Amino acid sequence: MIRYLKNYSRLVIENTKDYYSRVENEREPLLFFDFLMILVIAISFFSLLFLAGGFFSVGRVVIISLLAVLLIIKLFYHSVFASNIMTSKHLFFVLTLMLIGLFFRGEPYQYIIGGQDQGIYVNMSKAFKNQGGVFQYDRVRQAINEPEFKQIYDNTNIYKAVKKRKEYEGFYLPGVYVTNLEQSKYVFQFYHLHPLWLAIFDGVFGEQNAGYALIFFSLISILALYLLAYEITGNRLVAFTTGALLAVNPLHAFFSKFPVTEIVALAFASSSFYYLLRYYNLAKQKKYRVDYLILSVLLITGMFFTRISGFMYLPFFYLLLVTNQLFNQDRAMKREITGYIFALFLLYGISVLYGLHFSYPYVSDIYQMSFESLLGTSWERKLFLLIAFFFLLYAAVCYLTKIKHAETVKKILIFGKALLPYLFLIVLLLGMYKVYQLGYTDRFIDDNWLNGVWHLNHIESKAWRYWSPYVLLVYLSVYLVVLFFYVLLFRNKTLSFVQTMLLVFVLFFVAYISILQWKIPYQYYYARYLVSEALPYIILFTVTALTTVKKGKFLYLILLIFAGIYAVHFSLIQNRGNVADGTYESIKEITHNIDKDDLILAKDIGTEVKMALVYYEDKNVISFQGEELNFLTGETLSKYNDIFVLSWYPYQHEALTAENEVTYRFGLFKHTDGIPEKYYYIIKKLYLYKLDKSKWVSFLMNSKKSISIKASPVNREGFFTDSVWTTNSAKIDGFDFNITDLNYLKLDVYGNNPIYGYDPDKMGLEISLNGKKLKYHSQKEGSLYFEIDDQDSAHEVTIHTKTFVPKLHQINEDDRALGIDIKSISFIKEIKQ
Repeated sequence: MIRYLKNYSRLVIENTKDYYSRVENEREPLLFFDFLMILVIAISFFSLLFLAGGFFSVGRVVIISLLAVLLIIKLFYHSVFASNIMTSKHLFFVLTLMLIGLFFRGEPYQYIIGGQDQGIYVNMSKAFKNQGGVFQYDRVRQAINEPEFKQIYDNTNIYKAVKKRKEYEGFYLPGVYVTNLEQSKYVFQFYHLHPLWLAIFDGVFGEQNAGYALIFFSLISILALYLLAYEITGNRLVAFTTGALLAVNPLHAFFSKFPVTEIVALAFASSSFYYLLRYYNLAKQKKYRVDYLILSVLLITGMFFTRISGFMYLPFFYLLLVTNQLFNQDRAMKREITGYIFALFLLYGISVLYGLHFSYPYVSDIYQMSFESLLGTSWERKLFLLIAFFFLLYAAVCYLTKIKHAETVKKILIFGKALLPYLFLIVLLLGMYKVYQLGYTDRFIDDNWLNGVWHLNHIESKAWRYWSPYVLLVYLSVYLVVLFFYVLLFRNKTLSFVQTMLLVFVLFFVAYISILQWKIPYQYYYARYLVSEALPYIILFTVTALTTVKKGKFLYLILLIFAGIYAVHFSLIQNRGNVADGTYESIKEITHNIDKDDLILAKDIGTEVKMALVYYEDKNVISFQGEELNFLTGETLSKYNDIFVLSWYPYQHEALTAENEVTYRFGLFKHTDGIPEKYYYIIKKLYLYKLDKSKWVSFLMNSKKSISIKASPVNREGFFTDSVWTTNSAKIDGFDFNITDLNYLKLDVYGNNPIYGYDPDKMGLEISLNGKKLKYHSQKEGSLYFEIDDQDSAHEVTIHTKTFVPKLHQINEDDRALGIDIKSISFIKEIKQ
């Protein structure tokens, strides 16, 4: 593509027909899959760019992406959909694969509640679509002015865990971190590309169809594996078998409907590998399609912005870099692949910087957990030194290549290929030792996760059922695993360079699931870590490597058919129900008559439902616990139109009227240590009440002995209309409090008197209760205290004060004569220190 850009610039300069014809002839046809991937890259790029800029909009992204794709087609390609999967030789196989894939995926799961990763991603997508930016602001908390109420709000709605000031000050909900509590500024946990695609499908096809983004990427991953298998073997039937085994696989089918990132990551990575392999195969024929390398690096970058685990791919690409330097005799190809890999490293680094800025807590925690366990304390410095060492090692390889002394390194790599079967066995044995420790020793007795949460210590032989490679075997089937180990152990020498590199890639992730991510407490949820790399690429390797076998092909075909029938059986079981079925309808029924200017008080409601209310439905929500609503102040009442109370249980209060009783359903497959087969519903009741403001204020006034100037139903004289400011003389009555045991009148102000500074003497401030002047006691943080002397009731308060005109003091253009700005009047027993 770089070559094409140069040609185009020369075209503009020379502007001749002959030159135009020559460039036109040099352009390549646009294949259908190329078009699809260019569109995916464009939408991904502009979505991330606009989100980072704070102006993400589905319409803007789609329009500018289409314009960009049209421009690319116009500049760099001479015909559209010329061949590839649209040709007759592929069309039958591809259409069959797509139909099989759709049959086993059906409708995506409408998982809108929070609590786990899938719900966080869906709510992220809604928040991005609604707000247009990465950072979210808690508008409910921002609207609270009263310090006491803000403290109550923080105690029940914010979980403080200070880690790094202004970057991590706690969390609001699981997966929603507080980055700046003073600004009520939050950030979601995960990377953004997956939820952005959900938002795109939401905006284009409607919110109930947002999950089809997963189906879309699922079909891309099936198609990419088909194309990869075809590039490896040149055999359409082998390619179809590879794609079909993935299409019917129950783990891939489940997570194609369940909104986590593994399938999206697989689609980006497998498509990237396809273009890399396509470039390699063409370059061997002296056809250097640099645009394929550009597509490949941009697609793998999409994976980097989808999941943080992109660093797991870097060792493979480093090995590819060294191998390319040592064994590639084609100088042009060697140079272009070297540039490709360094561009990949650079773009990965950009994704890390993006994460550190836009998702600091999550990124820092994941890197610390990943590398501190391997490198110990000061892991950042050690990791930097390790990276520097490997780049110096690569520089040494380059030097040895130039002086023609690289044979030793080549021999090491060739010897490494012979060792691959033993390396697989070693990592599996290391993992088995961990399983033995879990089942028969006290090694994990103090592990808060394995034993504290899941109680898996000392479960003896059952420990094997929780080991990731065993679970992988269950989802691949014993038939495929037998074939894999047969090829690994007995056909290793016959593997091509591409098949060998694929096997190395598989080794990295088998080691990862055997030793690091080695435990799966229950399925399907925790088995998802197998579906993005280990499972699909083992299928790809096994089926393509069987082409090297000369004898027994009929037996291998029978085993592959049995593996397919096994997978079909468990994939069909998923038709028994949809995960999270019922929750979407329940949440919609709750919020049907609740507007954006209303408030929901969530009584003992868990974070799962609250996240859906706040981000998916964009409602104002305050969590509270216990039986009392006394935290709700008159000022807060005045900021919202209607106020509702939502509870799991019936809730009685004189100010509440029953509004709705919602049957809350949640469908799920039973969590087991095997492939889930039982589907059932959790059914509960949600009770929605509407608050009668006048009744509540009367109740609040009498219970708290407090009058909110903005919200309390009392008579006011001497106040400016719709204002808390008094004239020089004001009166409040229409209430009747028993104050027998109370000693002070507390006058709360807004703190906006720049002339007198709330000094009673300068203001000439006089407060009378029931016609009796009160003695001034003290002042504290916007509150003035007056002593009550021998009075049993309170029914009238009068205020006399000097006035000032803001305009005369050049404060603003207000020409009213203002007295004092009163927030509230309360009667209290003692002054808190």
